[in-house]
Amino acid sequence: MQELNATDFPELRRVHSGSWLGRAHQGRGLGKEMRATVLHLAFDALGAEEAHTDAWHDNLASAGVSTALGYRANGERRLLRRGRADRMLAYRMARADWGAAAPG
Repeated sequence: MQELNATDFPELRRVHSGSWLGRAHQGRGLGKEMRATVLHLAFDALGAEEAHTDAWHDNLASAGVSTALGYRANGERRLLRRGRADRMLAYRMARADWGAAAPG
């Protein structure tokens, strides 16, 4: 599952992406390909200026996909996870970072 959403996009030019990939399909580059596809849509087709995403602090695979594509750490916040407080890491990518990291 790959998600791309935005609020007030015409004014802010900012998107947020999220994804989920079943364990049996992880580790084959599919997550990175999924994210690169929606980033291409956001930056190249829709004219986004920045993209945001998040990952739990212990989800190294998700964080790895984000940083490999050009996202940079952008802070953290505490959220509930299974009823307990936990750390969610935030990542941001500027349009110029996408141009430098874009595949192909």
